[in-house]
Amino acid sequence: MNGQNQLTGTEEVTGLDHLDSFFRDTYMNGNIERLPKDLLCTIYCSEEGIATDYETGCYLLKLIYEDHQLFLSPPLLAADRILAEAISRHFGDDNHLDLTFLTDYELLSILGKSNKKQVVALVELLTQPPEQIHVSSTISGDGILLGARKIYNKTPLYCGQPFSRMLDGQTMLAKLKGLEKNYELILTIS
Repeated sequence: MNGQNQLTGTEEVTGLDHLDSFFRDTYMNGNIERLPKDLLCTIYCSEEGIATDYETGCYLLKLIYEDHQLFLSPPLLAADRILAEAISRHFGDDNHLDLTFLTDYELLSILGKSNKKQVVALVELLTQPPEQIHVSSTISGDGILLGARKIYNKTPLYCGQPFSRMLDGQTMLAKLKGLEKNYELILTIS
C-alpha cells in the first residue's frame, strides 16, 4: 500500500482504505445515520481516490470528524498509550514476535502473563474498572503526555476537486484541527 492510488488516496484525496475505516469505526460506535451499503451507489473511484456527489461528500466529512472525535478522546488516547507502554515494557528492544498478526485477546493474554509486574498492572488497568487512570487537560509534567499524532486531512472529490478546497471541507478541516489537544495521563501504579 505504498504510493498514491485509489486504495491509499493521494495527498489531498481520501482513498478506499480510509473510507472503509471511517464507515466501520462510526458504524461500530453507533454514530452512523446512513448505512455504507446505501452510500456505495454514490461513491466511485477516480485515479486520485474516491469521488462522490455533494450531499454524500458532506456526509463523509461528518463521518471523518466523528471518527476523529472518538479516537482523539482522552479515554481512548489513554488506553492506546497504556497498551503501548505495556508492550514496550514487556518486549523492550527484543521483540521477535510479529504483533501485527495477533488479535487483541492474544496480545492482552501475552501481556497479562508477563513476568514483569508493571506490565501486568498496566493490562489490568485496561481490562478492569479504570479508577486508576486520570487524564488531565492541564499539563504538569508529572505524567505521560498524550495527544493527536496525526489529523487526517484528506477529503473526497466532488466535480474533480477535493472537498478541502470548498467551504464545507475547509470548515470540517478547521473542526478537526480543533481536536488537536494535549493531555496528561496520570497513573497511580508504579
